[in-house]
Amino acid sequence: MRRNGMMAGLLFGVLMTSGCGPAELKPFTPPGGGWTASFPGEPKSQTQNQMGITLTMYAVEERNGAYLVSVNQLPENIPDDQVQARLKDARDGAINASGAKLISDKPLKLDGKYPGIELRASITKPIDGIIRQRIYLVGKTMYQIMVLGKESLTDSDHSTKFLDSLTLTK
Repeated sequence: MRRNGMMAGLLFGVLMTSGCGPAELKPFTPPGGGWTASFPGEPKSQTQNQMGITLTMYAVEERNGAYLVSVNQLPENIPDDQVQARLKDARDGAINASGAKLISDKPLKLDGKYPGIELRASITKPIDGIIRQRIYLVGKTMYQIMVLGKESLTDSDHSTKFLDSLTLTK
């Protein structure tokens, strides 16, 4: 699947990039709004359309890893009785796309009401590292916010603040 190739390429590029340590987190709202997250720099964006789904990724890379938000516009709302299954499918897709091994996952909510799942996974290619990711389903929109890279980055307070920073603005 093209998304798997895109994720693998992004992982390789992110983990091989060099730069400075974590910068101050600053709020970012994409053109058109809808959400805000605090990144350690100005994120670069990339958009793809596949099988009726628009995927836009925003990323800031640094020496030890990267901070990303991915937004998928789904073609239709997911019925309430299928939301958890869709979140688990997204979790499994993220794991498979990155060649990672799931360490843990747990349910959570965005803004106290939108269902989500948080995962932690290990990666070995192109280097040993960790992915911390949260996936939320809000109507027809799937939000994924993640930090990936060396464990010293992904387990930092800085990364937790980034993961906690996703808020809806509509």
